[in-house]
Parts: sequence; C-alpha cells; structure tokens
Amino acid sequence: ANRPVIFCRDRKGEVRALFNVCRHRGALVCREREGNTRQFYCIYHGWTYHTDGKLQAVPLQHGYPADFDTKNPNTAMVQVPRVKSYRGFIFVSLAAEGKSFEEHIGYMKTSLDERCSTTGNRSSPSSIGRRSGIRLDGESATAARTSSSETASASVKRPAAVRRSAPR
Repeated sequence: ANRPVIFCRDRKGEVRALFNVCRHRGALVCREREGNTRQFYCIYHGWTYHTDGKLQAVPLQHGYPADFDTKNPNTAMVQVPRVKSYRGFIFVSLAAEGKSFEEHIGYMKTSLDERCSTTGNRSSPSSIGRRSGIRLDGESATAARTSSSETASASVKRPAAVRRSAPR
C-alpha cells in the first residue's frame, strides 16, 4: 500500500486525504513535501484540481471527446476511503469498510488525550511528532499534523509493527 497521499484542507476547511495521482495519466499532482496551495496541477497534460479533489480545468479541451465533462466524478482525484481528524492528527484507512476510528484506536485515544492535555494545548499535541504510523488489525493508518493552511504530501505505508516516528 505504498501509495502517495496528499493531506490538505479544502476551501471549506474540511480535512482531505487524496491519492496523489492525476486521473488522466497517473502522474503526481503534488511534488512538494509540504506547503500551501489553492490547487493541484499535473505537469503531464496540465489537468488542474481543486483542493477537494474535483477536476477544475483541462487545457485544450477540444482534444477530448465531445461528451467529456470536467464535472464527472470519474475525473476527480480519488479520496482515501476513511479519514478522521482527532486532536490535530489525521488518521486514514485504505479500507472502505471496517472498524470505526474509536474501535481501532482503543486505549491509545486516552493516551493521546492525556498527552495533549499535558502539553497545555488541547487541540494539537505539539510535543508529538509530525507524522506517525500505526498498524491496526492489518489496516494501515497514518497520522499527520496539519494546520488549516498546510498541505503535505506523504506516503501511506504498512508499518511492520506499532511505532511512532521521531519528530521531523
């Protein structure tokens, strides 16, 4: 499951996790590790996407079939099936169905709550690393800390065991 993922907030402030792949020819649409953007742009043919993953524009549309529609959901970037934001972390699951976030995180939720409370910042745990990977019942999840204006590119991987990466 080593697939590149973009973590961002759309214009409405909703947390998104999008596969970093253009729907046209599969090129990356975000080549930066982190930063700010209002759109994602594929350098292959210039398809441009909104931060919610919907196709915004296609240059030279006359080169496509007459029934080509940029509003067709099949032209949008693919979203990670399940995304949960909690205490400044983003957790994702590549499985469309399965246990809820609360069932997966279990007793670790209490640990996160305690850690966040001891840092004096109840909304985001500043003393915990920027990214951490967790393996839960064979599903892969990644947590990334983001602010409302931050866009980050990361890979979702299957860790060998439960682990916490060092702060970057």
